[in-house]
Amino acid sequence: MQLGSSTLKVPPAVAALAAPLTMVTKRAGRCFRFLFLNLIFGLLGVYVLLLVPIFFADHTFHAQFQASLRSGAFYTFTIAFLSSTALLLLESQPRQPDAVGKLKPTLQLIVLALVAFSAIGAAMQAWLEATHAAPPDSANTFQSLLFCIGVTVSFYCFLVAIYEEELDDFGASDSAKRDELARGATTADSDGRGIAV
Repeated sequence: MQLGSSTLKVPPAVAALAAPLTMVTKRAGRCFRFLFLNLIFGLLGVYVLLLVPIFFADHTFHAQFQASLRSGAFYTFTIAFLSSTALLLLESQPRQPDAVGKLKPTLQLIVLALVAFSAIGAAMQAWLEATHAAPPDSANTFQSLLFCIGVTVSFYCFLVAIYEEELDDFGASDSAKRDELARGATTADSDGRGIAV
């Protein structure tokens, strides 16, 4: 990257972290479908609860949203979403590991930690609900924060997986072109009548 007359050198770790983000523009449709389908169908229970005030006047949207928080719906979604994208990340094994591939163990530890925190939060939320104790605002904030971080990390895991998939596809097509050129080169070694060219 050049700024004026000086050249700005990007550290390799930063470049490796940023590389999967290019998939947002390269595979925009696939990224949109991934997020849209997971957020729509994964949170369907929350959306159904939010429809209750339309049919029953004694319920409010705010009360229904609070009921979703009290039930731990966002913890449950976060655990399921992180787990499914972590599996996608584990299954994507590039043929030639690069700097992005070297970040995968760290990313997997982050996913594991988020799942553990979400499970602990869900257990505490269930305990509060079972004892009929009013959850403090910090519990709702913690659940909302873990939900946002979980969705972001899940999406990043998805981007890493499709980034590696694209690298593998590029490598496979590059290998096929090399093989084709090599076959063409061997046929050009002779004229077909045994005379070397």
